Amino acid sequence: MHVKDVLKDWALNYVKNRDLVHNLIKEIVQDSGFDFIVHRMDGSLFFLVIPELSDVNKIVDKAGGKRLNVVVLNTKENLDFLVKHWKSLIKFPDLCFYFVNPKSSDEQKWIVYPRSHDLIIDSKHLKKSLNVLFSAVPVYK
Repeated sequence: MHVKDVLKDWALNYVKNRDLVHNLIKEIVQDSGFDFIVHRMDGSLFFLVIPELSDVNKIVDKAGGKRLNVVVLNTKENLDFLVKHWKSLIKFPDLCFYFVNPKSSDEQKWIVYPRSHDLIIDSKHLKKSLNVLFSAVPVYK
C-alpha cells in the first residue's frame, strides 16, 4: 500500500472514531478536488492528504472559505515547509494540519491550526513552539 493510501486510511479512521460520541457525520464522499469530504451536521470538512509538502499554492488555492484539513507525514521536511510558508498559511482561520506517523505505536499525530497558533505564540518563538509539538510524535521514517 502506498504511503498516501496509508495516510488517507488513517485520516478516515481518525475522523470516524472522533465522531462515535457526537454522531455529526452525515456522509463521507470522495471528490476529485480533495481526497475526501466529510459532510457533518455542522458543516463540511475538506481533506487533502499530502505525504510530502512541496507546493503551498495547492493548499492556499483550496483553503479559502473552507474548513481544510491537510494530512501530512511527521517529517522534518514537512515541519520546515510549514515554518517557511507560515505567513501564507495564517491567513486561513479554518486551515488545519495533521502531522502523522501511522507506524508509531505511541502517539501518532499532532495537530496545528496556523492562524490560532499564530495568535497565541510570539513570532520569534514560532520554530521552537512547533518543534515542541513535532517532538511529541516519532518522526516518520
